[in-house]
Amino acid sequence: MNSPLANLSTRERRLAILTTILLASAACILVGMRAYNHLDSLNGEIAQLEQELLNLARQNAQHGVVEVAYREVVASQSSEMTKEEIHDNLRREIFKLANITFVGKKTGKLRTKELVQIPTLREGNLKDEGEGYREYQIQFRIPSTSVRNIMKFFERVETSHQILRIDGLDLARSPKDTEVHAHMTITRTVLDNPEAVPARNSDSRSGESR
Repeated sequence: MNSPLANLSTRERRLAILTTILLASAACILVGMRAYNHLDSLNGEIAQLEQELLNLARQNAQHGVVEVAYREVVASQSSEMTKEEIHDNLRREIFKLANITFVGKKTGKLRTKELVQIPTLREGNLKDEGEGYREYQIQFRIPSTSVRNIMKFFERVETSHQILRIDGLDLARSPKDTEVHAHMTITRTVLDNPEAVPARNSDSRSGESR
């Protein structure tokens, strides 16, 4: 039986061989492109998995730092403190928040200026909530100052490392005066049980300006 190529002329045989080679080359290129795309997809998945592992490692490390910081906060809010110790710590914290530390432009040294003036802090009331924590409430007045300074002090109290809550803010102003004086009520939460941390009340009650 004769081969199909035997009936072809030399030119036709060359064209047939060239066509076969081109088809085989195209098939190899197609297979190669599919293999390359598959490898590229696998490399992308590997890179994504590596990034996820890196993120998990970072989160784990951050969790450890947060856990340590949390334990330090719990220790600082421990109910093992006496009423006198709670008052003393809160007193120091309020006076610290009432002053701002900054770097002097001319001297380059740390300086402190009074944000609001707090003449005195009398002893407050300690309440046993019976739910894993106690609350120590203190009241004080702030003499004449600007509303802006009052608000800055308000923000500093809300972001204190101690668990503080502003339960009362009463502002008063003389008709011809641009400044105000305030009466504030601040509550500090003292933990009995580290697992029973009460939610911070963001909607602090404030007295209306008179």
